[in-house]
Amino acid sequence: MNSSDINTLANSMLVGKVSGNEHASKRVRPFTVDTAGKIVELPIMEAPDRIQQTATLDDVESFISYVNEFKTPTSRIFVKYEANGTFVAVLDYHTKDKPSFGTHRVHLPLKMTPEFKAWHDINGRQMNQVAFAEFLEDNVSVVKKPCAADLLQVARTLTSKKEVKFTGGVRLDNGDVNLAYSEESSSTAGKKGNLEIPTKLELFVPVFEGSIPTAVGLHFRHRINDCVLTFEVKIMQLDRLIKGVIDTTAKQIHDETAVDVFKGALG
Repeated sequence: MNSSDINTLANSMLVGKVSGNEHASKRVRPFTVDTAGKIVELPIMEAPDRIQQTATLDDVESFISYVNEFKTPTSRIFVKYEANGTFVAVLDYHTKDKPSFGTHRVHLPLKMTPEFKAWHDINGRQMNQVAFAEFLEDNVSVVKKPCAADLLQVARTLTSKKEVKFTGGVRLDNGDVNLAYSEESSSTAGKKGNLEIPTKLELFVPVFEGSIPTAVGLHFRHRINDCVLTFEVKIMQLDRLIKGVIDTTAKQIHDETAVDVFKGALG
């Protein structure tokens, strides 16, 4: 049997009806040719014999739900700590006795929540008093210490005292700093005052989408150069914080899926 004969036979096994030049269906029935040149029709597979799918999800809850829906006794999860951390679940992973294709996977690249990202984006950046006051007003909701009311009062004072000269600061017994200033506006020129500000802040916020809220410590620093006040926020031990949140998220995923989580990446 030559190639022309095989093509003719294959065309005769098209599934569906032909009307004019339009094919109602072009699915070909699977077949093989035996050593005698005889065509042997094979059964049509109605569905794939395995899942070949890679999904990428946006938050921890979705990842957990997906794993729980499709997990098998051989499923495994891997977590890579680079950048913000990435989880990869291989739902059809192999065992030591039986290899598997490992083609059904779900990825979770951890994404910072908008609430945490706002503070992360100003980490280590100098801000003038008005810009920082406006930032505080927009993001005070996640501040646990000091209380929001006290911090808002600081923000309002900074906003209202635009035409002032700051002359120095004294550290108080409670750890806060008392800043001395004199006003320069025409109506209150020479008037002196003090502004008490904290030296540390504490947030209570989920770091990643779907992660458990955690305490985040911040250094709250100020500088006075030529009587001009600027502020800087520095997240305490940021790398350790991120690693700790990834560890906590790994435990959360394991506890809620009962699937083993391994540290490392697939090759």
